[in-house]
Amino acid sequence: MIPLSEELDVESVGSRRRPLRTAIGKMRRLGVRGTLRSLARRVVPQHVEFRIYALPTIAADAAAGEPAGLRMRQNEWADLRKFRPIESWHDKSRFLAEARQRIERGEQVFTCADDELLLHYGWFAPLQRESLFSEVGKRYTYAPGSAVLYDFYTDPSARGRGMYRSNLRQMLRLAAHDPGIKQVCISVRSDNAASRHVIESVGFQYQTSLLRD
Repeated sequence: MIPLSEELDVESVGSRRRPLRTAIGKMRRLGVRGTLRSLARRVVPQHVEFRIYALPTIAADAAAGEPAGLRMRQNEWADLRKFRPIESWHDKSRFLAEARQRIERGEQVFTCADDELLLHYGWFAPLQRESLFSEVGKRYTYAPGSAVLYDFYTDPSARGRGMYRSNLRQMLRLAAHDPGIKQVCISVRSDNAASRHVIESVGFQYQTSLLRD
C-alpha cells in the first residue's frame, strides 16, 4: 500500500500572532470548545477532494511521445542526497529513509538534479493494489495490473521548466513496455489546478473522486 499520488505544490502560509489579550478574550466569549472548533475550521479545509485518473498502457506509449528534451534518472541515490528541505514538513533524514524503503520494495524514483540540488523527483510504483488517502481518510483499490505514479515534488527554484510533464511522459514510456502493467494511475487534489492541467494534457482520463466525509 502506498500513500496518495500527486505532485506537491505547497505555498508557505504565514501568520501573525495575535496579542495575548485578544486570544484570552476570544476564549472567554466562545469557551474552550468553541475556540477549538473555530481554530479547526481555519486549519483544516472544509472541502478536500482527490481526483483519480487512469490511462491504459495501450495508449501510454502514444501519450508519452518521442523521447526528447529533459531526461530523468532512475533510482539515482546521488540525486536524492541533494534534497533540500525547504517546506515546513520537510526532513532530509526521513526523506532518505523513506526513499530507501521504497526502492527496496521495488519502486522506482525518477529524478533531475544539478551539481548541488535535487530539482525534481517523482515515484513509480508498479502493480499496486491500493493507496491510502490520509487527508480524506479513504482507501482506493486499483484494477489488477495498475502502476501508480505518486509523490511528485519540484524545488521552487526549478518550477515552470516542464519537469513534471517530462517525468510523467518518461514514466508512461516505461509502463507501456512492461507487459505486466495494464494501466497507469495518478491522483491529484482538485484544487491543484496546475498539476491537474498537466495530468489531463498528457492524456490521463478522470475516473472518480474521493471526498472527505
